[in-house]
Amino acid sequence: MGKSTTIEIFHENNPNATYLPGQLMRGVVVLHNAERLELRGVRVQFKGDATVRWSEGSGKNRRSYWNHETYFNSQCVVFGNPASSSEKTELGMGDHSYPFQYQLPPGIPMTFEGAHGRVTYNIAVTVDKPWAFDVTLALPFFVLTPLDLNLHPDALSEAKWSQEKFICCWCCKSGPLSASIHVPRKGYVAGDTIRVFSEMQNLSSRNIKQCCVVLNKCVKFHATSKTRTVGAELCRVQGPELPPGGSHHFHGETLTVPQDLEPSFLLGCNIIDIQYYVTAVMDPAGPAFDLNAPVEVIIGNIPHAMAAGAEMGVGGVPRPFGTTDVPAQPMPGLSPAFAQQQYGITQQPIATTQQYGMTQQYGGMEFAGGGSNNYSSAFDYGK
Repeated sequence: MGKSTTIEIFHENNPNATYLPGQLMRGVVVLHNAERLELRGVRVQFKGDATVRWSEGSGKNRRSYWNHETYFNSQCVVFGNPASSSEKTELGMGDHSYPFQYQLPPGIPMTFEGAHGRVTYNIAVTVDKPWAFDVTLALPFFVLTPLDLNLHPDALSEAKWSQEKFICCWCCKSGPLSASIHVPRKGYVAGDTIRVFSEMQNLSSRNIKQCCVVLNKCVKFHATSKTRTVGAELCRVQGPELPPGGSHHFHGETLTVPQDLEPSFLLGCNIIDIQYYVTAVMDPAGPAFDLNAPVEVIIGNIPHAMAAGAEMGVGGVPRPFGTTDVPAQPMPGLSPAFAQQQYGITQQPIATTQQYGMTQQYGGMEFAGGGSNNYSSAFDYGK
């Protein structure tokens, strides 16, 4: 940046630079001039997009995969003339402030950073100097979209799956490995515990080195001609080794949802997906693939009002699978007190689920960026 002119950007209605889709962004651009400045104008650009990119192979066989989508790319002139104009003006020494505002589109995805793709939002200020290098400043801002589990009819539903496989060829075929997995409900938020129920049986002639239940994150990056999947283990409940003929049961052991997870899905983004699974795993000794029995769970950031009741019966006794006395689709509003307690913000968003025109809302996380500022925010997803 030039020595004679420096730029600062201030967000008036959200100092932490975190916004809800559809919200109005308001701020001020401040120019600090050490001397008189001749310029065409001062422009502010607002841009949001997603990019997927990775390469495979090496040398002549190296191939790159790519995809991109733009959510908005708008510009406004806060002082002087647009870029297409040849007219010039002057700006004196000292500090000069120029307000701006921009209405974010509804339905845009949350900010995301992954191994092979990202969703980013930026605000850039350009001081257009004729016959000289422009002075520019570009800073990120963040979009946080709530995932309200009260709006998901499946959030309180149990999930179950079973799987079996044979690990020998037909000429020496023995009995199968089998695993089943059950979770009492599908919807969780950070800090929740997921109670797991699993039955694993080894009817093969091999030892099972380990059996366990794992919470996994799965991110899919969709290029124009190929999809790449990146998985990560978040936590696990470990079981014992199983000899031939052995079995093991998990009876309500718990997996804790980590605090720093992005919510499930990436609503509004067509090139990146986020999913979470609870998987029963059996790892046989020798050259064989694991047996995996997965069920998908939904990670949100606004808890379901009836979540505790969905798992507990009278007297706090865990409810048997397949039974419930909870309405299938309660939709209580999130109170300002809850938003303040959980997320430390009292601001009411200007956009609602009805305004989005969406059937699903997915949500946010804490973000950090921009020098020494820590940006984090959540909103009262109002009544």
